[in-house]
Amino acid sequence: MKNQIKNKTLIFPWDINGYVKLNSNAKTKILDFLINTHGFKSEISQTLNVPRYWIYNFIRNDKIDTITFKKILNLTKDSTLIKEIIQFNDDNGSSSIPFKGKFPIKYDPLWHFIFCLSIGDGHINKGNKKQFSWYQKPTGLKELVKLINGMGFKYSPKITTCKRGIVIPQMIRKAGEFITKLGNKNEMTENIITISSKLGKDYEIALIAAFLMDEAGMGQLKNNSEMTLHQEGNLNFLDDFGRLLNKFKIGWSRNKKGKKWNIRFNTGGIIKLAELLESAKKYNISLLHRQEIFQKKAQIAIKTDYKSILKLESRKVHNYLLNNYAGKVITLNQIRKYYKSNYNISSRSLKLIEDMKRKSELIIISMAKYKIGDER
Repeated sequence: MKNQIKNKTLIFPWDINGYVKLNSNAKTKILDFLINTHGFKSEISQTLNVPRYWIYNFIRNDKIDTITFKKILNLTKDSTLIKEIIQFNDDNGSSSIPFKGKFPIKYDPLWHFIFCLSIGDGHINKGNKKQFSWYQKPTGLKELVKLINGMGFKYSPKITTCKRGIVIPQMIRKAGEFITKLGNKNEMTENIITISSKLGKDYEIALIAAFLMDEAGMGQLKNNSEMTLHQEGNLNFLDDFGRLLNKFKIGWSRNKKGKKWNIRFNTGGIIKLAELLESAKKYNISLLHRQEIFQKKAQIAIKTDYKSILKLESRKVHNYLLNNYAGKVITLNQIRKYYKSNYNISSRSLKLIEDMKRKSELIIISMAKYKIGDER
């Protein structure tokens, strides 16, 4: 199963129902082939299993539905025709958001990142006409539209209020559904973590980034690194997501909220998240409008973590002196040699001496010379 998914990340036009528009050279090549080999519209329609007026429509509007396009490729045995597509529409060719990128599409972690937005503030409607809507602040919507256009779409929605959100191109939803076989939010929350794992590490990171951007509480007014992650009480999904975080050694704990709980990241967890997001930059994945506040949180976490390391080191030196120099004389230079980190070693060693003196764990004999444990 794992290899099957990894080998099926290429998406061809006929994998998604829709219409392709070809350039004039490709169109001429197809018409010449059909006319030369069949001659009459009745034979053409019979071979392609299309209505007799099909060829007139193709001459007039340049578009072919993807199923017929595949039949033509099989007949002509010309695989280069796929490179002549200049636009793709995923419905009847009029109401969908046009895609002007190249085929076959490589379903990479960026496509997966956007598809995974349906877990948090996104929603895929059920029914025959599914629609993938994403709700966030207007700044977030604008950032996502930029990202989508960078993928080859031609998309310029009118963003008014965050309540309305934006409709993600159906092609992204259909591509995600084709690869993952997940078609609605319930299926996503139950299976997306497993499927992402089968796709590979970078897809798992894309999922983490998408859910983090949608559902993280970052407390912008607080000058600390505190971050939480919630899912509107969906504790089963949070449990599964917690195991995914464990897989990447991202430190977290349960933050109780009555009978419910959310994920609270510790300092090391935030630092690890920052490392993962840095690795996702090669796919153009980020937290979009929330990236700046997250980076501030990460910087605070790094400083906090470093201070903790320094405090731990001072505590180890303190314990070493008590255990190994009780009743003995030691100099300041000797004490400093037990510090592994050279950061502010002068002030840190002097502070340790002051603390030990205050606790009667050390007495001063002369300048830079002390006796340990004399009055304990």
